[in-house]
Amino acid sequence: MQHVTYLRLRRAATLLTETDLKLEAIADDVGYANPFVFSNTFKKWTGWRPSEYRLNRPSLEKRK
Repeated sequence: MQHVTYLRLRRAATLLTETDLKLEAIADDVGYANPFVFSNTFKKWTGWRPSEYRLNRPSLEKRK
């Protein structure tokens, strides 16, 4: 189950940095029905809230 969570959160991190989708849409896309559970899990695994991650992690376009 940890591997599944890892894959979900890796996909979420990509969506956070490369799209402007709302948090609710990203949570749903990676398999979380509840965006609060998604946010708490993301913070537990990465150390960042999804909104903080989005602001502090440059997208691939910004790196070019």
